[in-house]
Amino acid sequence: MKRIMSAAAAAVTVLVCGCRSAAECGTVPDKKSAVHEQGRKIIQAVSAQDFADYLHHAGEDGAAADEAGFKKSCQEMTARLGKMKKFTFLTELVTPEFTNLVYIADFVKSSGNGRELRHQQLIQLVFGEVDGRSKLMGIRVM
Repeated sequence: MKRIMSAAAAAVTVLVCGCRSAAECGTVPDKKSAVHEQGRKIIQAVSAQDFADYLHHAGEDGAAADEAGFKKSCQEMTARLGKMKKFTFLTELVTPEFTNLVYIADFVKSSGNGRELRHQQLIQLVFGEVDGRSKLMGIRVM
């Protein structure tokens, strides 16, 4: 009982006092925040069409990924949707096997008459764990 009270008191102290950084709290980032950072870096790499950065953060090895296919997919997305100007994390979908991160991405595309068309799309990143590491399993633009 005393142990539970101590744990509860510690939790309340952290909630009330707050921490400005993980180092301040004396904790290391958990898997959840690590995969969120991984997702952010993957979307940045796709937006910049940076295959090396994408490969590094997606958890792929060179044999499984195809640079030409990556570039082609990025170019097709840009032709269809326009240039990604920014993206914002929306939510994490809870599933037993995978981590699903959903973002809102803002795109700008030039129309035939020179006007800019602005629109938003949802981007879903699906992560799984392979050999103890988070790996990107798929990307879906909705």
